[in-house]
Amino acid sequence: MKHRLPAWIPSDPARRRWPVMGVVVCLAAAISTTVATTCFVQPVCSDDNGCPPPLVCEERSCVFVCEQDTDCDDDAICDAYRCGPDLECLGCTFPHASSTCHRGDCRFVACDPGYLDLNGDLEDGCEYACTKTGPESCNGIDDDCDGRVDEDFDLLGDLENCGACGFVCPPAPAHAVATCTDGSCHYQCEDGWYDTNGDLEAVLDQAPSDGCDAPTCVPTNNGVEACDMQDNDCDGDVDEGFDKTASASCGPFCTDCATVFSNAQVACAGGQCVMEACLPDYWDLDHNPQNGCETYCRFEGAETCDGRDNDCDGEVDEGLLCCPDDMVSVADAFCMDIYEASRSDATSTWAGAQDDGPAFSVPGVLPWQVGSDNALAEAACQRAGKRLCTPDEWELACRGPDQTRYSYGDVYEPLTCNGIDAHCEAQPAYKGCGLDERNFTLEPTGTFAGCTNEYGVMDINGNVWEHVANGDGTTVRGGAYNCSDSEKLHDCGYIPTTWSPSAMGFRCCLSL
Repeated sequence: MKHRLPAWIPSDPARRRWPVMGVVVCLAAAISTTVATTCFVQPVCSDDNGCPPPLVCEERSCVFVCEQDTDCDDDAICDAYRCGPDLECLGCTFPHASSTCHRGDCRFVACDPGYLDLNGDLEDGCEYACTKTGPESCNGIDDDCDGRVDEDFDLLGDLENCGACGFVCPPAPAHAVATCTDGSCHYQCEDGWYDTNGDLEAVLDQAPSDGCDAPTCVPTNNGVEACDMQDNDCDGDVDEGFDKTASASCGPFCTDCATVFSNAQVACAGGQCVMEACLPDYWDLDHNPQNGCETYCRFEGAETCDGRDNDCDGEVDEGLLCCPDDMVSVADAFCMDIYEASRSDATSTWAGAQDDGPAFSVPGVLPWQVGSDNALAEAACQRAGKRLCTPDEWELACRGPDQTRYSYGDVYEPLTCNGIDAHCEAQPAYKGCGLDERNFTLEPTGTFAGCTNEYGVMDINGNVWEHVANGDGTTVRGGAYNCSDSEKLHDCGYIPTTWSPSAMGFRCCLSL
């Protein structure tokens, strides 16, 4: 792509390059019985400090790359006069949905097939799993995907679907009328007819019934009035003495509404039972009021990665990236090993020898050094069911949620991570004191408790350099314990590019 150049920079590319000279710096430190040596070129233009802003150093020459985001490709941003990935966009994801991100502007695009956003909350993305099959049918399924089941059918009062889809009340016997009341089939006599032998509803049990068999009233139920739509005491009144507006005796047949809607607060409205709310710790998760509040769940708060339905929405760990115990979630986008990779037989004093085993992420052991063998690191991650981290993933994890220069902040701290100044006895420690005292050394993983950030990755600055996916010895990141300038080389954005250091390890990532 073409970059816009400041007016003071020559348009002729040949005039925009400044050839420079360089020197070589070598350091050595004792580790157990071995000696590690790091040598790297440190020319005047081996880094951007050798060039006047906004120029940067590339191929040992000062060149212009960018001053603002628009100088870069659409998917990149200008940071420290270089075009690079927009790390803020790496975590731009929504559960069960596609998204787009342009220079930090993360936007929801659309739900994945088979998912809908019913609650309008993008935090949980498209939370409702449903595939539209057409208009709502009475089948116990949310056909139109509106979050309700069989909502167009009155299962409490429809003779064709009484209490359940497709359940038809048996035909009424002689001189009787069938009704569906609160999801149950009932029969009542026509005016001027009476059930004198009490077999009116025997048809519900598939037994014979002569229906309402007499044109004159004969006392039934021992002459005691019952709530059954009959004049049991033959006083000319039906069901007198019963409050058919109460939830315990609702409607024509005095239905106890608590038996209609389980585990719910109920009421009687217009002679029909209605569900008002679920009882504590019960939930209507199937969106079907016909079976009341069918699910028991004790609300614990916001969802966490613990294999439990903490927020009682019927899903477990939804909207979260739940990583294995030896990893942490980075920006809810991927999992990264907490610690630098180590061998299975590593100890606090020995790095081990099992090069054909999986990579482990554990504290208190010496990290696995693979030299410039990027393939060996990738294979070790794959044997652990993981993979090497991409350069973008690595940098996002290193900079942390606040996108700082180091994992712990923007200002170099000599004693926070294991670099050349970490073991200085000088009070206070200062940049370069390690070069004077020569007491720098490799340390077991997790030794420097403050060398981390809110994501929880440890030792991502210092201790050993870390390989990234599809790289080599010139693309490792994070610096090591023996860097002559830990302030510069521990920077999350630093990449050797033209030289290959020693003390190269790795850590693994995982996509879920």
